[in-house]
Amino acid sequence: MNFKLTYATMFNPPAEMHTRFDAALAELNRSFRRDHPLYINGEDRVSAKHDTRRSPIDQRRILGHFSLATVDDVNDAMAAAHASFPGWRATPMEERVRLLKRVAAADRRTRLRYRRSDCRWKLERIGWKGWRSAGDSGLFQSLRG
Repeated sequence: MNFKLTYATMFNPPAEMHTRFDAALAELNRSFRRDHPLYINGEDRVSAKHDTRRSPIDQRRILGHFSLATVDDVNDAMAAAHASFPGWRATPMEERVRLLKRVAAADRRTRLRYRRSDCRWKLERIGWKGWRSAGDSGLFQSLRG
Protein backbone atom coordinates (compact mmCIF):
# COMPACT_ATOMS: atom_id res chain seq x y z
CA MET A 1 0.00 0.00 0.00
CA ASN A 2 1.45 3.34 -1.03
CA PHE A 3 -0.42 5.76 1.22
CA LYS A 4 0.80 8.38 3.63
CA LEU A 5 -1.54 9.56 6.34
CA THR A 6 -1.50 13.33 6.61
CA TYR A 7 -3.90 16.03 7.80
CA ALA A 8 -5.25 16.26 4.26
CA THR A 9 -5.87 12.52 3.89
CA MET A 10 -6.83 11.37 7.39
CA PHE A 11 -10.56 11.87 6.88
CA ASN A 12 -10.67 9.52 3.89
CA PRO A 13 -8.05 6.76 4.27
CA PRO A 14 -8.16 3.90 1.76
CA ALA A 15 -10.18 0.82 2.68
CA GLU A 16 -7.01 -1.29 2.39
CA MET A 17 -5.56 0.48 5.42
CA HIS A 18 -8.51 -0.66 7.54
CA THR A 19 -8.34 -4.18 6.11
CA ARG A 20 -4.63 -4.52 6.85
CA PHE A 21 -5.08 -3.03 10.30
CA ASP A 22 -7.91 -5.43 11.19
CA ALA A 23 -5.88 -8.41 9.93
CA ALA A 24 -2.87 -7.37 12.03
CA LEU A 25 -5.09 -6.88 15.07
CA ALA A 26 -6.72 -10.31 14.64
CA GLU A 27 -3.27 -11.93 14.38
CA LEU A 28 -2.10 -10.15 17.50
CA ASN A 29 -5.23 -11.01 19.48
CA ARG A 30 -4.60 -14.72 18.78
CA SER A 31 -1.22 -14.41 20.50
CA PHE A 32 -2.57 -13.01 23.77
CA ARG A 33 -2.89 -14.95 27.04
CA ARG A 34 -0.23 -17.48 26.04
CA ASP A 35 2.39 -18.88 28.38
CA HIS A 36 5.93 -17.79 27.52
CA PRO A 37 8.60 -20.12 28.90
CA LEU A 38 12.24 -19.28 29.36
CA TYR A 39 14.53 -20.34 26.52
CA ILE A 40 17.77 -21.75 27.89
CA ASN A 41 20.37 -23.75 26.00
CA GLY A 42 18.06 -24.38 23.05
CA GLU A 43 15.12 -25.61 25.12
CA ASP A 44 11.92 -24.12 26.51
CA ARG A 45 11.82 -24.14 30.29
CA VAL A 46 8.61 -23.47 32.21
CA SER A 47 9.23 -22.17 35.70
CA ALA A 48 7.08 -22.60 38.78
CA LYS A 49 6.55 -18.84 39.02
CA HIS A 50 5.37 -16.51 36.31
CA ASP A 51 4.50 -12.88 35.81
CA THR A 52 1.23 -11.95 34.13
CA ARG A 53 1.59 -8.91 31.89
CA ARG A 54 -1.38 -6.70 31.09
CA SER A 55 -1.92 -4.02 28.51
CA PRO A 56 -1.04 -0.57 29.79
CA ILE A 57 -4.01 0.73 27.81
CA ASP A 58 -6.59 -1.69 29.21
CA GLN A 59 -5.63 -3.61 32.36
CA ARG A 60 -8.38 -6.15 31.68
CA ARG A 61 -6.40 -7.40 28.65
CA ILE A 62 -3.83 -10.04 29.53
CA LEU A 63 -0.91 -9.99 27.11
CA GLY A 64 0.68 -13.18 28.40
CA HIS A 65 2.13 -15.17 31.26
CA PHE A 66 5.94 -15.02 31.39
CA SER A 67 8.10 -17.50 33.29
CA LEU A 68 10.36 -16.00 35.93
CA ALA A 69 13.95 -17.22 36.12
CA THR A 70 15.41 -18.70 39.27
CA VAL A 71 19.07 -18.46 40.27
CA ASP A 72 19.58 -21.93 38.76
CA ASP A 73 17.97 -20.80 35.48
CA VAL A 74 20.32 -17.82 35.31
CA ASN A 75 23.35 -19.99 36.07
CA ASP A 76 22.28 -22.49 33.38
CA ALA A 77 21.80 -19.69 30.86
CA MET A 78 25.23 -18.23 31.64
CA ALA A 79 26.85 -21.66 31.34
CA ALA A 80 25.16 -22.18 27.96
CA ALA A 81 26.30 -18.75 26.78
CA HIS A 82 29.90 -19.44 27.82
CA ALA A 83 29.82 -22.85 26.12
CA SER A 84 28.47 -21.43 22.84
CA PHE A 85 30.81 -18.45 22.66
CA PRO A 86 33.75 -20.23 20.95
CA GLY A 87 31.45 -21.24 18.08
CA TRP A 88 30.11 -17.70 17.77
CA ARG A 89 33.64 -16.28 17.85
CA ALA A 90 34.64 -18.67 15.04
CA THR A 91 31.68 -17.60 12.88
CA PRO A 92 32.79 -15.22 10.11
CA MET A 93 31.85 -11.60 10.70
CA GLU A 94 29.64 -11.46 7.57
CA GLU A 95 27.59 -14.39 8.83
CA ARG A 96 27.23 -12.85 12.29
CA VAL A 97 26.01 -9.59 10.72
CA ARG A 98 23.51 -11.51 8.58
CA LEU A 99 22.17 -13.38 11.62
CA LEU A 100 21.89 -10.25 13.75
CA LYS A 101 20.03 -8.47 10.96
CA ARG A 102 17.53 -11.34 10.84
CA VAL A 103 16.98 -11.04 14.59
CA ALA A 104 16.54 -7.27 14.30
CA ALA A 105 14.01 -7.67 11.47
CA ALA A 106 11.99 -10.18 13.50
CA ASP A 107 12.05 -7.79 16.46
CA ARG A 108 10.80 -4.91 14.28
CA ARG A 109 7.92 -7.05 12.96
CA THR A 110 6.93 -8.02 16.51
CA ARG A 111 7.07 -4.44 17.76
CA LEU A 112 5.01 -3.24 14.77
CA ARG A 113 2.28 -5.79 15.52
CA TYR A 114 2.09 -4.63 19.14
CA ARG A 115 2.15 -0.98 18.11
CA ARG A 116 -0.76 -1.53 15.70
CA SER A 117 -2.78 -3.21 18.40
CA ASP A 118 -1.97 -0.49 20.90
CA CYS A 119 -3.22 2.13 18.43
CA ARG A 120 -6.44 0.24 17.82
CA TRP A 121 -7.19 0.02 21.55
CA LYS A 122 -6.57 3.72 21.96
CA LEU A 123 -8.79 4.54 19.02
CA GLU A 124 -11.60 2.25 20.19
CA ARG A 125 -11.53 3.82 23.65
CA ILE A 126 -11.71 7.43 22.46
CA GLY A 127 -14.35 6.88 19.79
CA TRP A 128 -14.81 8.22 16.25
CA LYS A 129 -13.98 11.85 17.04
CA GLY A 130 -10.73 10.64 18.54
CA TRP A 131 -10.17 8.36 15.55
CA ARG A 132 -10.21 11.36 13.23
CA SER A 133 -8.01 13.50 15.45
CA ALA A 134 -5.66 10.66 16.39
CA GLY A 135 -3.56 11.48 13.35
CA ASP A 136 -2.55 14.64 15.20
CA SER A 137 -0.67 12.59 17.77
CA GLY A 138 0.99 10.30 15.27
CA LEU A 139 -0.95 7.15 16.13
CA PHE A 140 -1.59 6.36 12.49
CA GLN A 141 2.08 6.42 11.60
CA SER A 142 2.43 2.89 12.95
CA LEU A 143 -0.26 1.64 10.58
CA ARG A 144 1.86 2.20 7.52
CA GLY A 145 3.15 -1.10 6.18
